Amino acid sequence: MNHRQWVSRHNPSLTDVSPESPLTVGNGSFAFTVDISGMQTLYRDDLRETPLCTLADWGWHTIPASVPGGRYTLNDVKMERFDFCGREVTYARTRFPGNEQAYDWLRQNPHKANLARAGLRLNGEALTAADFSGIRQTLDLYSGVIKSKYCLRGVPCEVVTACDPERDTLAFRVTSDLLLNGLTVEISFPYGSPDITGSDWDAAEKHTTMLEGNLIRREMDSLRYAVRVDAPEAVIAQTSAHRIQVTAGGRTLNLALTFTQHETPAPTDADAVTARSAELERRVVQSLYLLAVNSAGRMPPAETGLTCNSWYGKAHLEMHFWHMAWAPLWGHADLLERSLPWYHAHLPEARANAARNGFCGARWPKMVADDALDSPSPIAVLLVWQQPHILTLLDLIRRAKQEEAKPAFLQAHWPLIRETADFMADYAVKDERGMYHIEPPVIPVQERYDPRETRDPAFEAAYWKFGLGIAIRWAEEMGLTPPGQWRDVHERMAPPPLHEGLYIAHANAPDTFTDKLEDHPSMLQCFGLLPGKDIDRAAMARTLKTVMEKWDYASLWGWDFAVLCMTALRLGDGETALNQLLCDTLKNTYVSSGNNRQGNRSDLPLYLPGNGSLLLACAMLAAGWEECSQTTPGFSPASGWRAKWEGILPWYEE
Repeated sequence: MNHRQWVSRHNPSLTDVSPESPLTVGNGSFAFTVDISGMQTLYRDDLRETPLCTLADWGWHTIPASVPGGRYTLNDVKMERFDFCGREVTYARTRFPGNEQAYDWLRQNPHKANLARAGLRLNGEALTAADFSGIRQTLDLYSGVIKSKYCLRGVPCEVVTACDPERDTLAFRVTSDLLLNGLTVEISFPYGSPDITGSDWDAAEKHTTMLEGNLIRREMDSLRYAVRVDAPEAVIAQTSAHRIQVTAGGRTLNLALTFTQHETPAPTDADAVTARSAELERRVVQSLYLLAVNSAGRMPPAETGLTCNSWYGKAHLEMHFWHMAWAPLWGHADLLERSLPWYHAHLPEARANAARNGFCGARWPKMVADDALDSPSPIAVLLVWQQPHILTLLDLIRRAKQEEAKPAFLQAHWPLIRETADFMADYAVKDERGMYHIEPPVIPVQERYDPRETRDPAFEAAYWKFGLGIAIRWAEEMGLTPPGQWRDVHERMAPPPLHEGLYIAHANAPDTFTDKLEDHPSMLQCFGLLPGKDIDRAAMARTLKTVMEKWDYASLWGWDFAVLCMTALRLGDGETALNQLLCDTLKNTYVSSGNNRQGNRSDLPLYLPGNGSLLLACAMLAAGWEECSQTTPGFSPASGWRAKWEGILPWYEE
């Protein structure tokens, strides 16, 4: 079986409306999500599940504020004051009475805007799900082309949908006798909105659309772009259309429309495999596609990628790791490298974010738009576990590169390493015994603790040591002397806290396993996500067992199952690792499109960090497969499991 056949046997295939599993085409920076028509015909019908959007990582919109200049800044937000080891620090955490407008505006702006809707109409009328029958829709994961066949009011139709891999261009091919009897394509445009749809269809007076030949010019407040409707220059499989034309102050989006015949190849029969191994393989293959389409863009992605808005379409930098850390291990470092210029471009904002509270270096915020400015939030402004991520992501790319390419890569990205590590070393606080700590105020990975009482959160303390170790190695490999403060903090960082033989959430949380058995069991990341050479293996084994016995699994998030898997793998328990990765529970659901859903959360119809964490865990699975199969019966070929892989780099080893 060749690679294309292997991929194609997991092509998503829909035979009904399936509003929870719409399919998406895209190129990492631009995406178009369709219903079973192959376009966005049933837009209103699908609002109750996954919105049908056309989003780009350049398509940010800002609603003018009713203040001079039309926008608020953080200087307009009333800050919450905290004591940090005897000095005052301030954060935009609380939505104080009288300050709601500034707080909300900065939280919601800029936001990704839905750029356009393209759907079918018949004799000028809107279509509904009842008009469609005999549905057969398939996404070819290998080529990224969606083929939709159905009968529309009894008449056969076929629509082929694709996105150019390099240019923000959509291509459609529609084949039907109805083309001569009233079937048309309607392209419509909303005003921007911070909601999940990115669309406000009731604000016609706030935006303009001008048609100039085949070019549609769009303008709304801060966002200007153009849509060109053309015939593609080449076949649909290559999705090659006229090049993007950049307009003044904006971007151009092409929708190439042509109507000809197109043949569909016969499907490939899938090999007979066990149900669980087939399911894991399906999730892996579909996740590779979804992350390349949604998360491999020019800036860190939102949780829902480019499918729809989550948290106003803003990126959560602590999730960039879960979205894309797998890429260098799977031979796709280039997908992750696309976002590195964004970090370089926004070092000034990260420096200002650190300096605001008297720290040196660059402090990476959690929740950002394309401007990289920290968003007001009851949680985001006090998270720090995103800080070492850029160090780890850069190091993963370095590991994946050929030896001759490494010196230039080290030199190019040294500013990110240096300034990120400078903040980490300055942020850690030295006690009277010479040990370094992460002190309040801080909110840990497990977002259930009072920031004024949180000290030495387990994962953050371990990650601080790990990240500074990366920075020190980079300096030494470049022939530089690492700053003494880096080495001092690295060598004297407080270890993850233990209580009664178990690793706990943070040093002041002895109630971790009696009162806070929900959200992320982040202490497991110290010896799952991280190699944890200083971790007490017996204590971590007890901690994992306790989590599995007592934790509220319904409150876990999609990427937590990968953490459980990776921790079990480091402990040599392959059977538990697989059971946790494939755990049948609310937020570990992967629908037919491949998207990881978070149960019945209407604000997260898909959750791409779950998909990315799966691929990261599978890289560790590949590295440990042979060893675990020798010690764990549930991992052996005799049990029905089999594994083949090539070119996957192992995750960080112990």
